Amino acid sequence: MVNRTKEVLTKCDNSLYGHYPHFVSMKKILQELQEYVKEDEYGDDYGEGDYIANFEKQIADLLGKESAVFMPSGTMAQQIALRIWCEKKQNFKVVFHPTAHLEIAEHKGYSFLHNIQRVQFSVPELLSHRLLTFKDFQNINESFAVALLELPQRLIGGQLPSWTELSQISRWCKEKEVVLHLDGARIWECKHFYQRSYKEICNFFESVYVSFYKGLGGLTGAALAGDKTFIAEARIWQRRYGGNLRTQFPYVISAKIGLEKHLEKMDLYVSKTIEIVELLSEFEQIQIVPNPPHINMFQMFIKGEPEKIAKAHLQMAENYKTWLFYPPGKSLLPNYSQTEMMIGENALKVDLEIVHKMLNEIFAII
Repeated sequence: MVNRTKEVLTKCDNSLYGHYPHFVSMKKILQELQEYVKEDEYGDDYGEGDYIANFEKQIADLLGKESAVFMPSGTMAQQIALRIWCEKKQNFKVVFHPTAHLEIAEHKGYSFLHNIQRVQFSVPELLSHRLLTFKDFQNINESFAVALLELPQRLIGGQLPSWTELSQISRWCKEKEVVLHLDGARIWECKHFYQRSYKEICNFFESVYVSFYKGLGGLTGAALAGDKTFIAEARIWQRRYGGNLRTQFPYVISAKIGLEKHLEKMDLYVSKTIEIVELLSEFEQIQIVPNPPHINMFQMFIKGEPEKIAKAHLQMAENYKTWLFYPPGKSLLPNYSQTEMMIGENALKVDLEIVHKMLNEIFAII
């Protein structure tokens, strides 16, 4: 199925998912990077240099923080952030959502590398499929150093708490002298929902992690932002992690391109997402979470078995040269399969009438 998926994807002229063609040659990527930079611009030397320093300042200013450091991965950035705050507080207990990246995608690196313990919100912890609330924090009876919030919460469809809820959680953390850290891997997509600047959103948090390859389409890379003392310590930990690479300039260039290409289009992407969800909601075989979407992401539940849906979709994608979604997997919703949708640059040129027609034919097959 993987080879067949790749074969069909390369034949598709349009895609409802993501920003760019799903397979781009290395040569084309390198050519784009080359065209973007000037002759008199130079790469960094172990994180030192004007180009990377100016970009780090741009990110810090955008997020309303004193300083920022570019890192090769968000996994590194967030574990470093937790370690610094836990040491400062002399308390190695933290709280975060059970579907946070640190918990499900990093082999519990925070525990194995730093002996940090995650405090559960309840026993049993029955909140994997909803947002954390102010009341959840109030009900914790154990002291901890750091609270990590993910905005938006990816694995529940990119949901976001209300501004009031966010304010209450922030105020509670300040009263309890708990550090509030932001997993802002997709913070770039949140501005439309809150109708506030990135600086205003990040003002709730002592430290912020952002990604440059998810919503912005960069090659890879992340940034950690906070006050100057925090970032100075983060640079030391970056070296300890082996993340102070000989040079990172290709990733920095790619991140800058992503910011310029997509940041001002985020509202447009969200508007397009709402339009697409309205179309999808016409089909009784499809359920959307959340509906309406909070950002340009949502989970799509499709009635039927994953294998049958994937096979029918590949057939239609090849016929119409239009890609709708990645092969779905099983879901907790009985008799439904599940896939994630991220709407970006690609969807702006897709004929939604074709999408409607493809879905009708898919459901006729399955």
